Amino acid sequence: MAFEYLASGATSLAAAFWLLADGTAGSGPAANATLIIPDGVQAITTAVDQSAAGGMRSFEVNRLFTGTIGSLGTPAKLYLTDSTAAEKTSANSESFIRYDAGGGAFYISCSTVSGTSSIDNFFQNSVGAVYFVTGLCVFYHLTNGPLTVKANGTLTNFDAWGGSSTIDSGGTNLTNMTIFGGNHIVNRAVTGTLTIYGGSVTLNYEGTTATGTVNLRGGTFDHRAGDVTTMNHDAGLHDYSNMRRKSTITTCTRKPNAVSRGIRSSGMLTVTTDTTIGFPQFAA
Repeated sequence: MAFEYLASGATSLAAAFWLLADGTAGSGPAANATLIIPDGVQAITTAVDQSAAGGMRSFEVNRLFTGTIGSLGTPAKLYLTDSTAAEKTSANSESFIRYDAGGGAFYISCSTVSGTSSIDNFFQNSVGAVYFVTGLCVFYHLTNGPLTVKANGTLTNFDAWGGSSTIDSGGTNLTNMTIFGGNHIVNRAVTGTLTIYGGSVTLNYEGTTATGTVNLRGGTFDHRAGDVTTMNHDAGLHDYSNMRRKSTITTCTRKPNAVSRGIRSSGMLTVTTDTTIGFPQFAA
């Protein structure tokens, strides 16, 4: 379908407010729709529930938009998943949201159609904030801007090159995280793999579910609460000096460029099997 643009100043996502490039009427939210919010400072609060518009192809918010979409109590409900399994891609065949707003906020909830509640891909490179209120995003890609995943929202795969994120407690655990930069606070377990190349990740959650594997290859792993099954500490800082409840790492391997901070004799952190290769370092 042709690209459609939200009319200037429109405060509604209803079909009547979407235009083709030549200014003629578009179709608005619908299956395979490709929608763009080009600019504006307004609060979009009407017809933000587009649950009936199943299988949109893309929904994009450009840098010149600095308004808000939805609210915490009434988030935008969008359904952007195609008929195939979600892939980590922005190819034309894959559904996605791209949020590049220069300010403001985007409150998003996945709509539920035919038993599915998901967004295939979400790309955030914004000044504006994203609040992921409910539902599932299969691949979330964060380059810039703040992200908050509320208790009823979850991400299967989360990649971050910058920005900041807070994963609120109380919801479905994440599966995989790969962090290259930015500051991230995780109040849930990561049941698959958490890989840190740079930036800072704070793991701080209650509960008996262990985080699966932590690959620390750079940056800072601020370990405050939460068990870990396997930790591969190749480089970067493992900081457990601020640990607030007793936690266990079942198997830990530390290499020469690994740096640790904390007092294990305090009893807050237990490492069941600790293997050192070379001479890992300890920071004051």
